[in-house]
Amino acid sequence: MPEQQTIRAALDRHWAASDANDFETEHEIYQDDAVLEYPQSGERIRGRRNIQASRTAQPNKKRFTVRRILGAGDLWVTEFILTYDGAPSYTVSIMEFSDGKVARETQYFGDPSSRDPRALNGSSGCAEVFAVRSRPPRKWLPRVRLPRGLTAFCQRSSALGIVFAVVLVTGAVAQNEPPQFLPTKDVDTTYQVTRPGQPATRTRQRWSASEHLQRVDGADNAATIFDRKRNQFTLINRRSKTYRIFEGAPRTPSAPGNGEVPQRGGEATIAKLHCVDWSWTVDTEIHTVCLTPDGVLLRLNIDGKTVMQARSVTFVQQPAAIFEVPRGYQPAIAPEGGPSP
Repeated sequence: MPEQQTIRAALDRHWAASDANDFETEHEIYQDDAVLEYPQSGERIRGRRNIQASRTAQPNKKRFTVRRILGAGDLWVTEFILTYDGAPSYTVSIMEFSDGKVARETQYFGDPSSRDPRALNGSSGCAEVFAVRSRPPRKWLPRVRLPRGLTAFCQRSSALGIVFAVVLVTGAVAQNEPPQFLPTKDVDTTYQVTRPGQPATRTRQRWSASEHLQRVDGADNAATIFDRKRNQFTLINRRSKTYRIFEGAPRTPSAPGNGEVPQRGGEATIAKLHCVDWSWTVDTEIHTVCLTPDGVLLRLNIDGKTVMQARSVTFVQQPAAIFEVPRGYQPAIAPEGGPSP
């Protein structure tokens, strides 16, 4: 599984376990020597077991509602609402990963405010909106307006805003970028295919990223090899041990044609992988595909009905031989009696 998807899946497990008070699963994401910091109170906790113990000791009933997760590489930011005994706190977690585990986490907390946001430009607004606390919610510190402390506090809040803004801008740019419709890695995928009025079938698709070759094996002893570099495809009939080569590439319902602009939709987890929906209109039909960041198709919907959905996905190097016509196969004879092209 690609590293970015692995981290995103680990974050989903972490926050779900946090909300369920599953402390063991919640803290699997941390390295043994991870550091957790609360800059607003100056606290620092070192070591996964110590971090877990500090949270286990809190008697309050807590709930986590994740609003969004953004990140890339080793830096990930989660914005969530942390509710202790019914009292919400708007929270940001900044996690720095190393070797797939969290090496450092920094958390900031802010209380809800009824004040007009336009009034928060000055230092007094900064002091009144945020409540400084130590390891929440065991000890609250009073709201203060000490110029030096306030200046330092607002500087920390501004620094958080800068970091979070950078991540948000990066995420927004990424969301507006067109998706990958072809895999960027070798992959072997099995799909369940559902056609109107027919029983569901299975199909297997294998992809060579370096050669832009795709092989599709159906349930009817037939296979199709697509060569996108040569702009041709080959039909293989295993029953008759024949093949036919055609020039050009047939239109696929899982990718938009010229002039069809895909629109980003929701997100899903299919076959244990995270994917994003992209939709476009073909004549009067709405086609929606759920694609991983590296271009693997996990689901195809047409007018809201699932036509194809991944059941298993394996990232493994594909041998060149599977994209070649097997030895001993003969060119098929065209219906009109002449040799096939």
